[in-house]
Formats: sequence, C-alpha cells, structure tokens
Amino acid sequence: MKLSVHQLSADEVYQDYARIASEYRKDLNGKRLPAGIVYSLRCVDTGKRVFVILRNTNVNEASVAIDYRTRKKLGIHRNHTYEFALKPAGFGGQIRWAITASDIRYSLPVRLTLILGGLSLALGIISVVLSILPVCRRH
Repeated sequence: MKLSVHQLSADEVYQDYARIASEYRKDLNGKRLPAGIVYSLRCVDTGKRVFVILRNTNVNEASVAIDYRTRKKLGIHRNHTYEFALKPAGFGGQIRWAITASDIRYSLPVRLTLILGGLSLALGIISVVLSILPVCRRH
C-alpha cells in the first residue's frame, strides 16, 4: 500500500507506534488488521523493516504517522510517499520489538528476563549433568 509519511504527535515520540487509518491498515491479502498489536512494517522502496505497534488515527487518508527514529530506521523521509507492507509480528517479532524498543520501560525488563532465563537454563543443565555423573561412574 502506498502511504504518505507524517510525524507523530510530540507525546508519542519514542513509543514505537505507527498510526494508520483502519481503512488502509491491511495485510498483503487486503484483510483489515486490528490495532494495538505488534506488526512488521516494511518499506518496500528501501527494503528496510521495523517492528511497531499499530494505532488508529482520526486522519482518513492514505498516510502513516511515525517518529523520526522509526523513519531513520526505514530510510524514509517525512512528507514523501512510499510503498509499505504490514505483517503481524508473531512471537519472535514481539520479542524483537520489546528488546529494541525506544522506551526503556519495555526493553530493560525483557533484556533482564532473557539474561536471567538464560542463567536459569544454564544452572538447570549443570545440575542435571552433576546428578547424572555419579550414576554413570557406578556402571
């Protein structure tokens, strides 16, 4: 879909949002996409992709409102029109969105969870190996 690029409002900067009117919020098959979940927003013209939370807008035109940081990641400019593709992010995309989120309130807890989860897994594997070793030595 071709969308004109605009700036988000000042209070939504660094929130990793993309505002698109519901009429234009469609997947590759033309199916309407619900707002409020994480999507992969790909600029077909630049080949770059970001993960954003889609929000609705009162502006009823073929446009997308995104902040400077997101525009920079996509390699696009305000007040220009580009071809975009939307796709639900899935679980992996949601994790990537959270890890790379502009707002530390999202990224820090996810990073800590992944680090602590990795440490827990490593300790669990070590404990299993240590419990099996005495059994293997007896035989």
